[in-house]
Amino acid sequence: MIANDAQLVVVRRQLGLAEEALVLLRQDMYSKNPRNYAIFSESYIDMILQLRAEIDAYLGISPRLPVPEPVDQPTAEPTAA
Repeated sequence: MIANDAQLVVVRRQLGLAEEALVLLRQDMYSKNPRNYAIFSESYIDMILQLRAEIDAYLGISPRLPVPEPVDQPTAEPTAA
């Protein structure tokens, strides 16, 4: 968890390094064997998502969920008895 701006700088640097490593892995492996790329990239992607989440939490960024549109409910008509 990021506690101050100095730690934010470090985590942002780590994020950049992880993203660069993923780019290099993709350049080297994806065209040769996409399945292996998918397997080897999992840990990089998990790390990138975790670092981004830590940065977002420190900065107070939360995901915006789409606002659901109201659904018109049909009115029940009385049935003939």
